[in-house]
Amino acid sequence: MQKTDVGFTNYSKRYREIRINLENNDYTDIEDFYTKNYISSDDDYFNILRAGIKRPKPFIKRTPAEKWHNQFNPFILSTVRSNMDIQLITEEYSCAQYVVDYVNKTNRGISNLQRRIIETMNEHPEFDIVEITRKISVDTINNVEMTSQEAARFLLRQPMSKSSVVVAYIPTIWPQDQKRLSSYSYLTMIPPTFGSRIGSTNTLNDPLI
Repeated sequence: MQKTDVGFTNYSKRYREIRINLENNDYTDIEDFYTKNYISSDDDYFNILRAGIKRPKPFIKRTPAEKWHNQFNPFILSTVRSNMDIQLITEEYSCAQYVVDYVNKTNRGISNLQRRIIETMNEHPEFDIVEITRKISVDTINNVEMTSQEAARFLLRQPMSKSSVVVAYIPTIWPQDQKRLSSYSYLTMIPPTFGSRIGSTNTLNDPLI
C-alpha cells in the first residue's frame, strides 16, 4: 500500500497498535485476535498488513497462540532435536543485511563495551584502571541474565564446575633414553658436520626432535 492510498494513515497506525498488542497479550484463536483488535474482516486485516510491511515477507501458518515459535522444519527438528530459527530470504537486500549483521555481531558487542569504558572514564576521571575495571564488571553482571543456581554460586563464591578426574602425565621412558641438551659451551665446540645428533653426557645419541 502506498502512502497516497486512501486510509493509509489509519491502517498504518492500527498496524503499530496491533504489533504492540500481539507482543503483550495472548489470544486463543484468530477470531479472538480479530475481536480484541477491532478487525472487521480478512480484507481489513490485509490492508493493515499492507500498510505496515514495506518489503516482501512470507507468513508461516501459525495460530495466535504460537506467536513465539521460531520458524522450523519438522524433518530437521525430528533429526537434530534442537532449537532452530530458519530465516527465509526473499530478496538480495535481505541476504546482504543478514550476512552483514551476522558478521558484525561480535564487533557490535565489543564496540558497546569500548563505549561503556570511555563513558566510565569520562564520568569518573579520578578512577584508576583497577576501579574502572571493577565498575565495568559490576555493570556487566547487572545486565546479564543468569539462573538462580548460577547466581547463588556466584554470591557464595563457589566454583561453577567440579571434576572428580585429574589428568596427570607420568613419564614411562627409561632414564637412559631421556633426551637432554648439553651445555651451550660444549655445543659450540662440536663441528657442524655432526648435524643435530647431539645427545646428553657428551655422547652422540638418538636425534633430538
